[in-house]
Amino acid sequence: MRRLILPAASLVLVTACSTPPTQRIESQALGAVRNQSVATTVRSTAEFTTMTAGNAMFGMLGAAAGISTGRKIVADNKVDDPANAIAAGLSQALQASQGAQPLAQRLQVDTDDVAQIANAAKGKARFVVDVKTISWTSAYFPFDWTHYRIMYAAHARLIDADTQKVLAQGMCKQVPETNDGAPTYEELFGNGAARMKTILATHAENCVASLKRDMLGMGGAAPGPTAAPAVAAQ
Repeated sequence: MRRLILPAASLVLVTACSTPPTQRIESQALGAVRNQSVATTVRSTAEFTTMTAGNAMFGMLGAAAGISTGRKIVADNKVDDPANAIAAGLSQALQASQGAQPLAQRLQVDTDDVAQIANAAKGKARFVVDVKTISWTSAYFPFDWTHYRIMYAAHARLIDADTQKVLAQGMCKQVPETNDGAPTYEELFGNGAARMKTILATHAENCVASLKRDMLGMGGAAPGPTAAPAVAAQ
C-alpha cells in the first residue's frame, strides 16, 4: 500500500494546488493590446520530480531522491520548462488576433510580484505574458506501477506594464487519466528523453488552447483529458 502514497500525493498537488480565480480579459482591454509590444517572461527552470515505485517506499527520502533525479533528467537531456512554450503560444495568439508585436528577447524574472514584472518591462514592452510552471511530475499510475504519466500545472497572466495591473489570468492542469499507450520509465526518459519532450509539447499545446479560451476569450473547445501520446511508428 505504501507504494501508492507518493503518486497519489503528487496528483493531489497538481489538481488541488491553490488556484487563483480565472479572469477573462475584458473586450476593451483586449483591444488595447492591438499593435502593441508584448514581452514574455522566463524564470529559472522549475523543479521536475520523478516518482517511482522504488522511491515511494522511502517517504521523504524517496521524495528528495525524486527531485534530485528529476533535476538530472532535465539538465542532462536539455528539457525546456513548458512554461516557455505556453508563453510563446499565448503571445503568438495575441499577434494573430490583435496584431501585437512579440519581443524576441524574453524578460528574465525571479518574482511573482506584478509591479516588479511590470517595471522590468518598462521601456521594452507595453504588455507582458507571464507563465509560471506550478508543478511538473512524472509518476506511475495508481494501479499500474510499470507505466508512467507526466502531470503538469501552470499559471498564466497578461499584465499591463503601464498600469501594473493583471488584465487576465488562468490556470492550466494536464493530468492524463488513462494508461493507454503510456510509456515505461525507460521509454519515457530514454533516447534523450524524447518521449518526455513529446508529452510535454502536447501538454503545452493543450494549455495554450485552454488559456486562449479562458483568459483571452478566443474561441475553441477545451481539449479533453490527455492520454500519453503514442510512440511514432519507426
